[in-house]
Amino acid sequence: MNLAVCTAIAVSGAILASCSDDEPANGGGNGSGEIELSDTGVMAYYTGDYYEVGTGNVYINFTQGDITAEYDEFDDLTGYSGTGSVLCIDLNQALSSDPDQVVLTAGTYIVDASESYAAGTVNGSDSYLLDVVDGVATECTFTSGSVAIESLGDKIYKFDYDFVGSNGAAVKGSYTVLCRVINRSEEGVMSNLDADVEAKDLTEALFVYEGDLYETGESDIYLIMMGDKDFDIETNYGPGNSIMLSLCVEPGSSNGIPAGTYDAFVDINTAEELPAGSCIAGMYYWGQYLGCWYFNDTLQYESSLCGGSLTVANDGGAYTIGGTLLDGKGRSVEIRYSGTPVIIDDTRASTHRASVRKAASKVRK
Repeated sequence: MNLAVCTAIAVSGAILASCSDDEPANGGGNGSGEIELSDTGVMAYYTGDYYEVGTGNVYINFTQGDITAEYDEFDDLTGYSGTGSVLCIDLNQALSSDPDQVVLTAGTYIVDASESYAAGTVNGSDSYLLDVVDGVATECTFTSGSVAIESLGDKIYKFDYDFVGSNGAAVKGSYTVLCRVINRSEEGVMSNLDADVEAKDLTEALFVYEGDLYETGESDIYLIMMGDKDFDIETNYGPGNSIMLSLCVEPGSSNGIPAGTYDAFVDINTAEELPAGSCIAGMYYWGQYLGCWYFNDTLQYESSLCGGSLTVANDGGAYTIGGTLLDGKGRSVEIRYSGTPVIIDDTRASTHRASVRKAASKVRK
């Protein structure tokens, strides 16, 4: 029985772009030495052979300002609020031998109007500049031009771009940024961790009780989002450390997560049962996050978690959650949360709100 297909957990409350003067430029101190990084947000995604021509597709979003994407109840985009911009460059290079650790190929990429998707080209109709001023958006794609990418080491790149927009305007500039590419190819282990990390600064939390979501009769589900002091539980977003968990608990645990150790991980794609005391391994399914994940947008880390152990202590509604979780290659995420979470019983809601994080990724046409 494929439980993931049985019941997919949708995601909500996305921040499309969020940069603050209080945050370090593009991740700040990351071993860049004398290299000065541009004051822009960056998220890059590898989709593998997306166009089915034998090349690897990467799209990179450079964000400035503070923009929130607005969605209706059907998760369709209805508009934006705030002021800022997103420059998306959709390019093609050789297929990566490791989709979890993609290295951008240095060189000049030319806009290819023929849509050959050949290595060394930019897909002009899939690249764009989105400008939003007080919620009013304008957008153009690119009809010609190029971007030159120079590798400066330690996943720091310089991007010099010079495009002509579909509105005839020049789109030209330069960014020097940390750029860790996130795997969206549905290959590999869906984790771009290149080191063991710590998320022991978690103070904000939302626990969503889902009841017997997968109708197994064996366990109920708690969907959990935890983040650091800058994490917003209303939008389920923060620029720093955050953790998403799906825990299987004893049936009838609507008043809180039972204390204990959760050290068994189940693959929702293949699981025949979901025993209490287990965790659902992270997976990315049709634009949705399910299971256990680690996020840090400032450092551009995103990791599906599929192993390790958690200990939950519940002292009259004040929780301590700690442990070490692992990605598919054994990289570790050491976590610790201490506080009193917001708890929602979703089984009493008129609409299902089990999702807690929308994929911050470009909508493909």
